[in-house]
Amino acid sequence: LQEECIDYVKMDERYPSPSWEVIFNLYETFQSGIKLKQVFLYEKPFLRNVNERRLVEFGLLKGILKRLHRYLLPVDQLMKTIFHQRFLNISSIKSWMVNILMMIFV
Repeated sequence: LQEECIDYVKMDERYPSPSWEVIFNLYETFQSGIKLKQVFLYEKPFLRNVNERRLVEFGLLKGILKRLHRYLLPVDQLMKTIFHQRFLNISSIKSWMVNILMMIFV
């Protein structure tokens, strides 16, 4: 698993591969309540030849990381928003879902 992870998260073939210790330390910094952006700004994995997106992707695929969903709106307000948007002539379900996701994650 270690070699597979190192090969998967390596950013550039021209530079040395990151060591397992570096990758493990990056995974250790992921904690509930801390945003990915904060982790990446503090740890700067790109300086260690680690692709941030692929690091998270590998962690999720292999069960190293667990995705936590966080809703920025209270559920009752979210339901009201969904109800109002549904009747504001949104042309398709897809665009309706995109609007809801944009409200949640932005």
